[in-house]
Amino acid sequence: MELTKGEQIKWDIGANLKGRLEYIGGKLKITDKNLYFKSHSLNIQKCDFVILIKSIKQIDKAKVMGVSPNAVNIKLDDDICYKFVIGLPWTNKRTKVINHIKDLMIK
Repeated sequence: MELTKGEQIKWDIGANLKGRLEYIGGKLKITDKNLYFKSHSLNIQKCDFVILIKSIKQIDKAKVMGVSPNAVNIKLDDDICYKFVIGLPWTNKRTKVINHIKDLMIK
């Protein structure tokens, strides 16, 4: 993962990405311009990708398997959706991450 010039990491958190067969554990790094996800080496499925903040159309709270309230849905301009599990349900991390990204979206 290579940051663009002047980019600084604001959040560096553990997150799980909902994949086709499993949740993929990894790290989510949030800068003022991008979201970077890099999976752990122990996963069966591996993925590394970047989401541009300016390409995010919508970000909402979500539940894991319809029960656990600690997921985030991110919908992009091209209607691709990502679901991340962030923090434990009783922490406030998910809300802080959503609010931070929403603030970046309006800049």
